[in-house]
Amino acid sequence: MFVLGLLSIAIPTITFKIGDEYKRIRGIDPKDFSKDFVISDFAFRPSLDLQGGKIATFKIIIPVEGAEKRKEELEKTKNIIFSRLINSRISNFELNSLVNTEKDEYKIILKFPNNLSENLMQVITTPGNISFYTDDSQNQKTDTTDPNATKDKPFGDRIITKLSNSDIESVKVVSDARCYFNDINAPRNYCLAIQFKASSDTLFKNALYSNPTPKLPLLMVIDESPIAVQTGGQIFNPTRPGRELLVYPVVDDNWLATSILGSLMNTTPLTTYIEKEQINDLQPLLQEDIINVVKISLLVGFVICDVLLIIYFRKKALFAIVVSTIFLITNIAVLKIFNLILDLPLIFGFILAYALFMAFVIGLLYRIRTASKSGLIEEELFISKEAIKFEYRNITLVVVLISFVMNIFGTIFSVSLFTGFTFGLLLGLVIVYNAFSIVLPIIFLKAKKWQIW
Repeated sequence: MFVLGLLSIAIPTITFKIGDEYKRIRGIDPKDFSKDFVISDFAFRPSLDLQGGKIATFKIIIPVEGAEKRKEELEKTKNIIFSRLINSRISNFELNSLVNTEKDEYKIILKFPNNLSENLMQVITTPGNISFYTDDSQNQKTDTTDPNATKDKPFGDRIITKLSNSDIESVKVVSDARCYFNDINAPRNYCLAIQFKASSDTLFKNALYSNPTPKLPLLMVIDESPIAVQTGGQIFNPTRPGRELLVYPVVDDNWLATSILGSLMNTTPLTTYIEKEQINDLQPLLQEDIINVVKISLLVGFVICDVLLIIYFRKKALFAIVVSTIFLITNIAVLKIFNLILDLPLIFGFILAYALFMAFVIGLLYRIRTASKSGLIEEELFISKEAIKFEYRNITLVVVLISFVMNIFGTIFSVSLFTGFTFGLLLGLVIVYNAFSIVLPIIFLKAKKWQIW
C-alpha cells in the first residue's frame, strides 16, 4: 500500500486533447484531501534548461558621480539581489550586469523560472528600507487643524519606532499555530520570525510595550508600504519578552512568497533605484519540448534495462525488476514531495544513483546465481543480502559526506547533481534494508513464497 501511495504521487502530469477538450492525468496532491495543508501540491519546481521561464531587464539608476563608482554600486546592487534570490531558495536563475559608459547605462539582466511572478520579482528589486510602527491610540488624538498631523501619522493611530534594518539580526520562515493575525479559526500557514540584535533589545521592548494595553499590533513597513503585521498568536512574557517578533505578511500565503519577503529583510537596503524595462518569455535552453523528450527517454531507458536483465538472468531478473521499479517510484515521489528543481544536473544525479543501485542489485544476483547451483538455502541468501547491505551503506555514507561538502563549496550545477545522487542513494538504502528482506525470500525461496500475503 505504501508503494501504491508513492506511485499515485510519482505519476507524471500528462495533458492530451480529445476533440475540443483538454484532458489531464496527474498524481495526487495534499489539496485533494484538504485545502488546509501547508503544502498545496507535490511537483517539481521548473528549471530554465528544461522548461524555460522569463528574462527581465532592469535599469539601475545610481545616484553617484564617476564611472568607476557607478560600476561599484552596480556590482553591489547585483550582489544584494543575488543574495535575496539565493536566500529565497530560487537557485535556478541567471543574473548578469550590463554597462555602457558612453551612454551612461547600467542594467541588470535576470533569467528566472516561471514559478516566480512579476509581483514577487518587484519585491526582490525594491530598496527594502524597513520601519516599524507601534500603537499610539491611547495618546492624544491627531489635531485635524494641523496640516502636518496626517503626514506625521500615515498609518492611523500608529507612530513610527526607532527600529530599522540595522536592528534585525536574522529572519526565517516559520509555520505553526501562532501564524494568525486576529482570527484563530483562519490561521496563516506561513509567517516570519524576526530576531532582533542584542544591542537593539531596549528598542524592541520600547516598541512592543509602548502602551500598557495596546489595541493595535506592531506594523512592519517596507519602503513606506505596509507589508506585515504582528501575529495574534504570539504571547510575550512581560518580564522576559525575548528578541523574536512573529509577523503576518500580506503577501500570498505560500512558502515562496513568504521566503522572498524574509530574504529582503535579511539583506541590506539597496542604495540604487531599479526600474523594470521589460520582461519577455524565455524558451528552454535546448528545445521547446525537451522536458517531454527527457521523460520519454528515461522511461525507454528503464524498460531497455529491464529487458536486458531478463535476457541475461531470465527468471532471476524478476527480483531486479521489482526493486528497480520500487526505486524509480520512490525517488520520483520523494523528489516531488520535496519540490526539488527538475533540471539536467538533478536528472544526471538520479541516473548515477540508479546505475549504482542496479550495480549492487546485479552483484547480488551474481552471488545468488553462484550459490543456487548447489541449491540455495535461507542462510546463504541472508549472507549475500547482508554483504550487499554493508557495501551499499558504506558507499552511501561517502556520497552523503561529499554532497555535504559540495552544498557548501560547490557550484549550482554540482549542488543539484549531488542532490539527485544523494537522494537516490539514500532512498536506495531504505529499499536495500526493507524491500530486499521482503522480496528476496518470495522470489528465491520456495518455502517462503507468498508468505507475506
